[in-house]
Amino acid sequence: MWARLEMARRRKAAGRTTASAPQATKMQVGSELGPDGHRIGRDPRQMKREELRAMGHVPTPVLAAIRSYCIDCSGGSPSEAAKCMVLSCPLWPFRTKANSWRQPASSAQREHGPTLRAKRRRNSSEAQSLNAPNAESAPPVPE
Repeated sequence: MWARLEMARRRKAAGRTTASAPQATKMQVGSELGPDGHRIGRDPRQMKREELRAMGHVPTPVLAAIRSYCIDCSGGSPSEAAKCMVLSCPLWPFRTKANSWRQPASSAQREHGPTLRAKRRRNSSEAQSLNAPNAESAPPVPE
């Protein structure tokens, strides 16, 4: 619960607030009738982004979502999540919001990083200038 409150506080601080949908609406959007007539959760891969947002979900990096779950599991304490001793938990390696399985970057990759960032920035600014309305190419406005 504390993790959810902390996430809500961070979203608010970042200017991203979620509309709190009533529980009945969340149930209608996020569930469907199963073959036996009981309600089951829908497959989120088959849902539209608007439906997920209506349920109160926001796009979140996977490692941040795992960290949030670990903090919730640890009674809302980030320090307790870092000290977690549930070694058999499949999320245990990711509890510190880092992917322990990822290979460290090589020295060549670290040296190439600034070049890639500059190229991405340049491509981004070029794409924005192409999409921006241009006064020269705009058709004349009839008077």
